[in-house]
Amino acid sequence: MIVVLTGPIQTGKTTALRRVFANGAIPGAAGVLQPVINGRRHVLSLASGETRPLEAEPGDEVVRVGRFAFSAATFAWARARVDSADSAGSWLVVDEVGPLELRGEGLADAVGPAIARARQPGSPRLLLVVRETLLDRAVADLGLSDADVVRLGDRLPGGPRLHPAQTAL
Repeated sequence: MIVVLTGPIQTGKTTALRRVFANGAIPGAAGVLQPVINGRRHVLSLASGETRPLEAEPGDEVVRVGRFAFSAATFAWARARVDSADSAGSWLVVDEVGPLELRGEGLADAVGPAIARARQPGSPRLLLVVRETLLDRAVADLGLSDADVVRLGDRLPGGPRLHPAQTAL
């Protein structure tokens, strides 16, 4: 099963997922979230709780999108977290499938195989986070016409309701 969580930018999608997955409401989840911690975007491994800064530091190899410069090493680390997700887990989460991924960068090398695995019997459910403005393109480019699309306030299939963030974590 593939689920796409969508909504406008900066509306609490990642925070809602962090409340559900990183805080243990749904055990056995793997994959990555991209929370803002102390004003900077990070990548959080759901399996280990480890975080890495996503925003590039001076001297880092960078991946650019618009005005943003992201750490290529952190993207490689995040792809490895998605690629190595335990097939016995309950959910595999990829936050976010954004402009970089749709042009073949960022987490793109992990997203395609994750989609293929999610279509295999006995695989964990796959949850992809896609901003609202990219939803139609992501569905078309990634072949997601069979995905369940949910928004903040909706219930995850077989899981809890995704409440918009009232306060940051």
